[in-house]
Amino acid sequence: MNPDVTLPKFPVNLADIEAAIAAAPEHVEDPECPYDPNDPKEVEAFWKDAVTVKEGGYTAVREALTEKRRLRGTQMHEWLESQQKVKTA
Repeated sequence: MNPDVTLPKFPVNLADIEAAIAAAPEHVEDPECPYDPNDPKEVEAFWKDAVTVKEGGYTAVREALTEKRRLRGTQMHEWLESQQKVKTA
């Protein structure tokens, strides 16, 4: 399958981007979406823990998630230590 034929190109210049924004609907109804895409707070809450990877595919995503989990584990360990200090004080 030729991707040049099957995939639409994303706008690359400012005029095309502005035209795409102008053509976008004001309100979206998506019953399969796990959050309300029309509510900025719900969108932010859903995507707040997302990992953004510009290139690298599956391998880059796995590495980014591993790093995020490692950092989260370090933060959790520090929090637990602080809680134990509070209890013993």
